[in-house]
Amino acid sequence: MPSDRIHGTVIDGRDTVPRILAALHRRIVGGKLKAGTPLPPERELAAELGVSRFSLREALRVAESQGLVEISRGRRTRVVVDSASSVVAAMDLTLRRGNASLLQLTEARLIVEVEVARLAAERMTPDLLAALQQTIDRYEQAAGDTEVRVSQDMEFHLLLARASGNPVFEMILSTLGRLILTSQRQTIPHAAHGTLDSHRRILRAVAAGDASAAVARQSG
Repeated sequence: MPSDRIHGTVIDGRDTVPRILAALHRRIVGGKLKAGTPLPPERELAAELGVSRFSLREALRVAESQGLVEISRGRRTRVVVDSASSVVAAMDLTLRRGNASLLQLTEARLIVEVEVARLAAERMTPDLLAALQQTIDRYEQAAGDTEVRVSQDMEFHLLLARASGNPVFEMILSTLGRLILTSQRQTIPHAAHGTLDSHRRILRAVAAGDASAAVARQSG
């Protein structure tokens, strides 16, 4: 049984938190709890699920770490509005728990970025082309500022992913990029010139709609 009650008291089992999370997942994914919707009051939700408020709070904290809900002081917990953020947070948590190495993360990112470059060359829009140029300009102007260069490098590839027209690529690159930021911070000062030249070559290829050249520039 999900829980036992003795004289009105809920006795939680060891699987209580996973059960609560599963129930929240079903309601959010199934659309019963839509983005931005506040959850029922804590006492009401705990009674509905047949669990203690302590276990409910613990499950909600886990759900928040997964990007499913937003917990704010003084207001009811709400379903996160940005579903993409939920996916990214869940992927981030899964990869961290899986102890993926920096080499493995980088390999995966490079493979995704090659396909992203191909699709971006075929589907690029003028607005995204201008945004890509801006990231290159900011990168070039931020000489000596590692943090800015790291963020602009990541923004460049996220914009390419957006240009691909496939939101899954943007989610994947966002997650992988966040996980390898430490490595980038260590290497980017020494690779700044090469990164800038690479971005310029990729931009020229996608601006020309040359998918083959975009792939070659990205993989090179």
